[in-house]
Amino acid sequence: MPDSLRKLVDTLREQATPRALAGVGILVVLLAAVGLSNLATSVAARQQDVRELDRSLAIQRSLANGQQWLDAAGELAAQKERVEARFWRGATTGIVSARLQSAIESAATQAGLDRVRVEVQARPDALAADGRLEFEITLTARDRAGQFLNFFQRLQTLDGAVVPSDFQWVRGNTIVQATLRAPAIVETATGEAS
Repeated sequence: MPDSLRKLVDTLREQATPRALAGVGILVVLLAAVGLSNLATSVAARQQDVRELDRSLAIQRSLANGQQWLDAAGELAAQKERVEARFWRGATTGIVSARLQSAIESAATQAGLDRVRVEVQARPDALAADGRLEFEITLTARDRAGQFLNFFQRLQTLDGAVVPSDFQWVRGNTIVQATLRAPAIVETATGEAS
């Protein structure tokens, strides 16, 4: 342990109250949880990159060996359908936005958060010609009982995908602020993306 860190730890032990030490401990645990969450997200993204490269390599080998490239294209289309099955859907951005807001508010309330405020906005730079877009959700709530981890677990059970992109918990006033992202497809009346 470096001398400066050792001195800081010794100073904290001598001068800090048990309550302050508990607060520092909680802060360290929270930072570790956020760090682990970011690491898990990064690892998942890298794993997805590896899977995409593996699929691309398999297609290249298939073409080089004279195998049926249509089978590989069909497999990729099936994988795309499985991913898009977790997208939020609606006839308009307003409908998708309302569904997202209702689902996030319900998850926060069920997790034990109170004074929940949810804002949902379609990201204008993410709208594709085929109706695929991304929503940004901002949640602000009170978390007196430390239930924000329960909230993040409930997000995984929603009908569509919701991914945390930023999170803050202010222990002094028990305010939780989170920014979430959700992929969506805006569909026409015939069921096709517009």
